Amino acid sequence: MKSNPRLQTRQELATKINAGNLRTEHTNTKSPPGRTKSHGAEPKNRAGRIQENIQKSVALEDLEFKGLRAQQILKGRKGTIAVIGRTMGNETRAGVLDYGKGLSKLGYKTELFDGKNISPTALDEFQQLAADAKQEFVAGLRENEYLTTDEVKQTLLYKENVAWATKLKAQSYTVIDLGNPYNLTNSAFYDAEKDILFK
Repeated sequence: MKSNPRLQTRQELATKINAGNLRTEHTNTKSPPGRTKSHGAEPKNRAGRIQENIQKSVALEDLEFKGLRAQQILKGRKGTIAVIGRTMGNETRAGVLDYGKGLSKLGYKTELFDGKNISPTALDEFQQLAADAKQEFVAGLRENEYLTTDEVKQTLLYKENVAWATKLKAQSYTVIDLGNPYNLTNSAFYDAEKDILFK
């Protein structure tokens, strides 16, 4: 009897995942006549089995989401994967948020410097300082419309980012660094993350 074709390499499987056309082989789960299924733990649903098989078969280095791939990986012992990079992403370019969503869809537990990891106080302060800087620039009171690196390093948001990256290193998270795929200018936040986690 002719066997079904199987994926031969991790790269082939990763390519199919990225293309959204992954198919997995599975066996008939019906019990043979005269036998009944055990009443132990509930079996994993099909989606759960697919996610587990993907995680076992595809290396993190091979995964790609919206054109983004890991540039370097810090392997840790904790099950959660943190993602860093020069840009979080926006309407015109993919970034950390998009990559994190891709990992989550494959069943990985992920953590980003976003959402619950940022206090409302830190976010409000940073947004206000950024708005003030822009107004001062328009009024001719400063040379740059954006906060300088030194100004950023004085903000609560920056300090929370440093604390977050320090936690990742101390608690042995696996960290994926997406690098700077769009060749953007330096970021105090991203530079701090790299210095703490990869140096």
